[in-house]
Amino acid sequence: MRVTLGQIKIAESALMNLSNQALPIQTSYKISRVIKQVVSEIADLEKHRIILVEQYGTQDVDTTTITVAPENIREFTEAIRPLLETEINLNFDKMSIKDIPDTVLISSADIIALEPFIDFNK
Repeated sequence: MRVTLGQIKIAESALMNLSNQALPIQTSYKISRVIKQVVSEIADLEKHRIILVEQYGTQDVDTTTITVAPENIREFTEAIRPLLETEINLNFDKMSIKDIPDTVLISSADIIALEPFIDFNK
């Protein structure tokens, strides 16, 4: 399955929320396989994001926190956009909503984030 790094980053929290639900064993296994792949990609993405934050940011005098100054947000956004649009191939098939019991509660925001990973039309 092809997804962008941006889609993965958006879905990270929703996947973790779903993984904490009581699900059938086969569905839990599928989700754990997806999460293992996603975590690896997010770690790489985060390394590159930090490089860009350091490039476009400034360090707080009192702490070690580096933030992107408002005047550099546009340049930072332009620099990170191609990274977030990078397509990668994850080794799994899109799941069906039928794999998730009706008793599982999923927020609307999580449904939007999970659209690349779950077919909600079946």
